[in-house]
Amino acid sequence: MSSNVRFAYNPIYDDPTLTMNSPNETQQHSYSDADTIPIIQKSVEIPEMAPIVQEKSDQRKLRWIRCVIIFVVFLLMMILLCILGIFLFIYHHRLTEIEMRNALPTTTEFPVTTPTNTLVDLTGEIIDADTTDPIHNATISALYFLTLNTAIQAVSNIDGEFDFPLNVTTKYILLFEHPAYRPVEIPHYHIKAADVDPEPLRIRMISQSKEFLANGPGVVQGSVLDANTSQPLANATVIFRNGLRNEHGGVVATLSTTANGTWEIRLPTGHYTVCLEKAGYKPECLAVVALANRTRTYPHQLSYMYRVLTVQFLLEWRNISRTVLTGTAEGSGVTVVNQTQSCLATSCRSTLTVSKLSPGPFSYAVRRTEASSSALDAGGFDASVTVYIKGVVRGHYRAPQRNGAVWDVVVIDGAGGKRLTEINTVHN
Repeated sequence: MSSNVRFAYNPIYDDPTLTMNSPNETQQHSYSDADTIPIIQKSVEIPEMAPIVQEKSDQRKLRWIRCVIIFVVFLLMMILLCILGIFLFIYHHRLTEIEMRNALPTTTEFPVTTPTNTLVDLTGEIIDADTTDPIHNATISALYFLTLNTAIQAVSNIDGEFDFPLNVTTKYILLFEHPAYRPVEIPHYHIKAADVDPEPLRIRMISQSKEFLANGPGVVQGSVLDANTSQPLANATVIFRNGLRNEHGGVVATLSTTANGTWEIRLPTGHYTVCLEKAGYKPECLAVVALANRTRTYPHQLSYMYRVLTVQFLLEWRNISRTVLTGTAEGSGVTVVNQTQSCLATSCRSTLTVSKLSPGPFSYAVRRTEASSSALDAGGFDASVTVYIKGVVRGHYRAPQRNGAVWDVVVIDGAGGKRLTEINTVHN
């Protein structure tokens, strides 16, 4: 049995299609069962993905390269900034060193080839600011800028003129003084290395008040107090020197403060430097002025020279025989800050807080102040002492089992309390 199947060739799609059109419209082909139906195949071209993947990979590589370049540039900029900072620091340090070297009173420790030790004459005149008259016997002081030590002093002549040598490039403080005039100060003065002939100075001084010009001495008084506690300091040394900022010479008088920390002296009209000194405190100086027939007061406070050491002693004992004990601290610079004592039925306790102003050692002992017997009875007495420094227990001691009236407990180093030497002996 055979069947006829008709295929029509469609030239538009280039593809065999099965159609039911009539023989007049399309080209007809007849196949029998024995014939083989040809299969028409056509390959479809699919675009390759490899170039696209390669392009994206290249883009990622470019982005990484740009990031690395940016990081390297940033790192180089930071390195350059660090180098610049180090250079500026060295440059500033060098300038400071040169300024300090030039300000030294001598150049023996820092020899230089530049003419820093060259002396040139500084000249000038001192006149009255109101009348322009020359001022005779005015004192001119040149102080080194850093140390405030006096480099040279001169006095104006009858024409008010002065002339004295100074080192080139060294910084000075120039001070002009006269009893009848207000002092004049030039805080920063130095002669440049190229200026071998400095311009003369013309100093105008303003006259003092009528009280200052009046004849006769004036009273200068003051007080010396502890800077921490505001308590008066007795037996402090008070040194008077002529002129302002005169801390090393020209002593006029020396006295000591009273038990209330006060001092008083009569001085001729003029300017003075008063230096205050006391063991355990930093010495300080201040400027004072004495006016005829007037009293001027200068209170001042001194600070500790050493670090203050605060120590607390806790004394505890059994009150079997109604014994009363008292702890005492002895040594140079020891001040009692607080002392308390309390007793219960069978026990007592006493606290003693002291401060130490000097580095020397001091001792702590326990003494019988009231008792039923004349000696410390080992059978009826049981005492202990605990030492606290900065709130920390530094030592604990118990009384020896022997008779006596005094119990020497411990010796403490006053320079920080780092060393405690146990004594722990009882004697009469």
